[in-house]
Amino acid sequence: MNHPHPQSSESFGELLRLLRQRAHLTQRELAVIVGYSDAQINRYEKGARTPDPSVVAALFLKALGLEPESDLAARLVALAHKPVQIVINGMTIDANIDQQLRAKLPSPTTDLLGRDSDIKSVLEMLSCDNVRMLTLVGPPGVGKTRLAIQLAVELESQYQHGAIFVALAAIADGSLIPDGLLQALGVTSNAQNPLAQVKNVLRKRNMLLVLDNFEHLLDFPSADMATGVITALLASAPHIKVLVTSRAPLHLSSEHIYEVPSLTPAAARDLFVSRATALSPAFKPRPYDEQAIAGICKRLDYLPLAIELAAARIRLFEPPALLKRLAAPLDFLTGGPKDLPQRQRTLRNAIGWSYQLLAPEEQTVFRRLSIFADGCTMTMIEAIADSDLMSPVVNIVSTSRNRSNDFSRPGKTATKAGAMSLFRDVLIVLSSSAKRRNIASR
Repeated sequence: MNHPHPQSSESFGELLRLLRQRAHLTQRELAVIVGYSDAQINRYEKGARTPDPSVVAALFLKALGLEPESDLAARLVALAHKPVQIVINGMTIDANIDQQLRAKLPSPTTDLLGRDSDIKSVLEMLSCDNVRMLTLVGPPGVGKTRLAIQLAVELESQYQHGAIFVALAAIADGSLIPDGLLQALGVTSNAQNPLAQVKNVLRKRNMLLVLDNFEHLLDFPSADMATGVITALLASAPHIKVLVTSRAPLHLSSEHIYEVPSLTPAAARDLFVSRATALSPAFKPRPYDEQAIAGICKRLDYLPLAIELAAARIRLFEPPALLKRLAAPLDFLTGGPKDLPQRQRTLRNAIGWSYQLLAPEEQTVFRRLSIFADGCTMTMIEAIADSDLMSPVVNIVSTSRNRSNDFSRPGKTATKAGAMSLFRDVLIVLSSSAKRRNIASR
C-alpha cells in the first residue's frame, strides 16, 4: 500500500496526521507533548481548526522531529497560515485564525497563584465537545473573575477568532447583554434588534465568550431574558463556547458547573507574602511571622480577596499585630485598590452584595443561621425556621454555597451546613441591623 508523501499534502490537518504517524505517535501522545487535548489534535487533523502558526513553530516542529527537515517544517507552518473552510449543515465557515477578528482580553495585572489544578480541570472540561457552556461558581472574593481571565488568555489561541470578555456587573437588565457583547466584539449596535445582530455576527465565528458576574441578573424580572441570550447564542452559533462566572448556577440545560474553591493554605500564604512584598518591598517574613500569616489566612477562610485586603495593611502592622486585629475583620479589611469595583474594596461590601441578591425570606433564614457556630444539620435548621420558610431553607442549602456561603459540607452521618467564619460575621451584623429596624418601626 502506497502512503502519500507529506510534501503532497494540501491541508494542515492532512500533513499533521501524516507527520504524526511517521513519528509513530498517537493523537494522545502528541497532545501530551504539545500541551493540548487529544480532542484538539483530532480537530486539527480533521481540518476543523488550525493552531496559531507561532504555536506550530514553537511546539509542533520539535514534537514531530522536523527540526532537521527545514522544507517540511516550513510547509507545516505555511499551511497553518492557509485559510481553512469547513462546511457544516450546508454552511461554509472560514475556520482560519483571523487576527483582525480577535478581541482583546483584560490584561492580568497580578500573578495567579495556587490555581494550577483548577485551570487544568476547567481546560479539560472545555476541551470536551459536549461542553458548550461552563459556569464558574463560588463565594464572593474567591477569585472567579481572575480565574476566568486566565482561562481565556490560555484558551484564546485555540479558538479561530479568539475570546471576548464581557463585564456584566454594570448591566442592570438582561436585555442589555447583547449590547455588551456587540461592544466587546467591536460592532456598532443597530439598536433595533441587538440579539439578532449578535447571532448574525457569531454565526460563523469560532470563539470563547466570557460573561463575568452574571449573578445579579438572575434576580431581576428579566432573569429569563438574561439566560435566554445564552441559550439563543448556543443554538445559533455552533462554534462558540460560553464561560460564565456567577455566585449561583444559571440552571440551564446546557450548563456545566465548576465550583471554584478557596486557596490551599500554602497558596494562601504565598498570595499574602506576594501582595505584602509588592506593597512593602522591605517585608521579609521572619520565622515567627509565618505562624501569624498562617493564622491570618485561616481566619480569612483562605479567600483571595480577603487575603489581599489584609496584606495591604502590612505597611502599618506586622503579621502578629495584624492577626489580632482580625477579630473584627469586616471593619478592618477596607481600602482595597481603587481600580476594583466598589463592592470589592471592602470585605463587608463583597459579602453584603451577595446577601442583597437573596429574596427577603432567604435573607431571614440566613440571619437565623448565624447562631450556629460550628455547622448544623437540616434538622437543626428546621427547628429555627418557620414552616413557611422551609422552601427558602431548601433553596439556601442547595445554592448558598454558590451564592455566598459554604453550606452543604458533608458530615459523617448527615449533611451538615456551616457558614465560613467570615460570612457568619456578616450574618451576625445583618441580624443585629434587622432587629434594630424592627424595633424602630414599632
